Amino acid sequence: MDAILTAAETLPPGLFNLAGMIGVGFYLGSYLLLQAAVIKGTGYLYPALNLTASALVLVSLVTNFNLYSAIVQISWIVISLGGMTRRYIAHRRIRFTDEEEALRQHMLGGLEPLVARRMFDRAEWVDVEPGRDFVTQGEPVDALWVLWDGAVDIIVEGTRITTMPAPTFVGELSVLNGEPSIGTARATDRTRVLRLPVKELQAVIAGNQATRLQLEGLLSRASRYKLGNANLRIARFLATGEGEAGPPRPGLDQPARGPQAAPAQPG
Repeated sequence: MDAILTAAETLPPGLFNLAGMIGVGFYLGSYLLLQAAVIKGTGYLYPALNLTASALVLVSLVTNFNLYSAIVQISWIVISLGGMTRRYIAHRRIRFTDEEEALRQHMLGGLEPLVARRMFDRAEWVDVEPGRDFVTQGEPVDALWVLWDGAVDIIVEGTRITTMPAPTFVGELSVLNGEPSIGTARATDRTRVLRLPVKELQAVIAGNQATRLQLEGLLSRASRYKLGNANLRIARFLATGEGEAGPPRPGLDQPARGPQAAPAQPG
């Protein structure tokens, strides 16, 4: 300690004051960015900024030592390092299957790996046969569906409005606003989906405002993209009645699809 103080005496006093001022700037700036939702408190950046601020303020105390202030700064350093270490260890333990990782990259890119892992743990993969309805017009939506392979027809009042190929979300609008589905989503062929019940989704985001905002932002962006196409067709149908007849459901309205006989050639 004496060696540090001796070395410090050879440096300009204003240098330590500058370090303290910069440290205060880091403290205030990081908290401002956090409150403005520019950075997240769950990542590495916020504790790293606090760690830097604490170290700079601690340096400024070398020439004007105050025990209580030093204890506060050292505590912030220890807490920040502990939080970053815990987060690093937790992320190192996260594992995804190839299918989960591909879906996470394409559909859940806005979510942190830890949150995505919680979602996968509460969801289930389902292979759906043609004709299965994921959501039904006018009925509450009980799950968020992530269509990973296949396609769904969007049907309103018995009329097919559009077809959405994978990858896409199904039911995200009703999950966000809690209202009944404005249309029916029906599998057009064998479909691979991830089903996350609404109750399980709520459990993932419960008590975590940052995760809630992340997920809502992700689903809102997906909804806006689809609404640019599908809602225009739905609105046109409701206004004019123009659209295609809803496809029959294999095994329900007609036999399941299979090889079709070649059309007769004119002779």
